[in-house]
Amino acid sequence: MAYNRNQARPLLTKPEFELFEASLSDRISSFTPAQLRTKADRARRLADKYRDLYRRQGRAARVKTGSGAGANERTDRKTAIFEQALGRFEARLARLGKAPAPQSARGKAADRSRAVRSDRRKTAQNLKEKKKTK
Repeated sequence: MAYNRNQARPLLTKPEFELFEASLSDRISSFTPAQLRTKADRARRLADKYRDLYRRQGRAARVKTGSGAGANERTDRKTAIFEQALGRFEARLARLGKAPAPQSARGKAADRSRAVRSDRRKTAQNLKEKKKTK
């Protein structure tokens, strides 16, 4: 089922709703490929977030009541909304001839960022230790 603005508005926070609106046909054509990739990444992260939350809620409901049916319908709807938005962003990128970056490339960049932050923390910690010994 495709969601429209009236169905999505009560389910989403203001920033989430703005992202959803950006994926609709009247606004999506105004974005550059870089903006589309950014919005697609955000939609993917939100879809993953709500999919994981849906699974956790389902497990918790099954443990608590023995049946997880209907306990997390709202979260499931949010997952569907962001998967649809992601599909629209990726389709627009494909029409422009700009394929989204592969998942592994984004993962590698994130790993490099974590490594750089870790190195900075270690350097700062070493400097503090040197100051204490002097």
